[in-house]
This record gives sequence, structure tokens and C-alpha cells, in this order.
Amino acid sequence: MLAVGGVLLALDQVTKAFARAYLAPAQSVPLLDGVFYLTHILNPGAAFGLFAGGRTLFLITFAVVVVLAVVYWMVFKPNTWWVVIAIAMFMSGASGNFIDRLLFGKVTDFLDFALIRWPVFNIADMAIVIGVVMLIIWVFVEPREKYDEDPALNSGNSEVI
Repeated sequence: MLAVGGVLLALDQVTKAFARAYLAPAQSVPLLDGVFYLTHILNPGAAFGLFAGGRTLFLITFAVVVVLAVVYWMVFKPNTWWVVIAIAMFMSGASGNFIDRLLFGKVTDFLDFALIRWPVFNIADMAIVIGVVMLIIWVFVEPREKYDEDPALNSGNSEVI
């Protein structure tokens, strides 16, 4: 988990530093004209620019999410690679944006898929979204796997006590 999270966090921070160093705020450089641009945006909100202006709320929310994730990890001890990767992705993304908010007051976004008119985002945003989607998939798949694997649950002869 630490390796995946560390690599994603480092990639996020290096790419944001590149955007801050080589792109002026609001500057947009086409990499594939009409499709994909590097566009430097200073985002005061959450992922994809939502809820701008809530810096203190985000910092508190981050602290609460970290505590909940640690408690979840300690209580349930997830043992599937899927959940471990999902949590690592989510936590590295949240940490990457937290670092920006703490140091700069805003998050640096720079990935701009103009073709689909999607808000400008960063590596941390992608990690958060992919991690959450993986956890949602796991919630729907994992309980069914346990049901299928446990003969007592699957026999039809179980008694409710």
C-alpha cells in the first residue's frame, strides 16, 4: 500500500510542481489541439472545482477521512489487493491535494481534456476518483463472493437465530 500511495503522491507533486514552474496561471498549452491541453488552474475548491472557498472545511474533512480510513484499516484489516490499492489511491490523492491546500491555499490543476469538456484536474483527483470507484465496485462484488463461497449461506437450510 505504501509503495502505490508513495508513487502516486510523488507523481502528483512532481507534475503539479512542473505546472507551477512552466505554466502561468490560466495559461493553456495544446498537446493535442482540440483534445488535450496543459492548462494551469489554481483551484480553491474540491475535485473538479466543486465547493470553492472552503479551505478550512477541506482541511478538517481531510483529517476526519484519514482517521476513518485508519480506523477502518485497523478494525476490518482488508486482505484483498483490490481494497488495499483502492485505499492507497484514495489516500494518496487526498494527501496530494491536502499538501497543495496547506502550502499554497489552492490546488494546482493542469490536465485539460477539452474534447469532452471536462473540468481541469490533476493526478490526485484521478487517484481519488479511481480509488472511490474501486471501493464502490468492491462493496457490490465482495459480499456476493462470500455468499457464493460459504456453503452454509448457500444451502437454503440455514436457520435464522
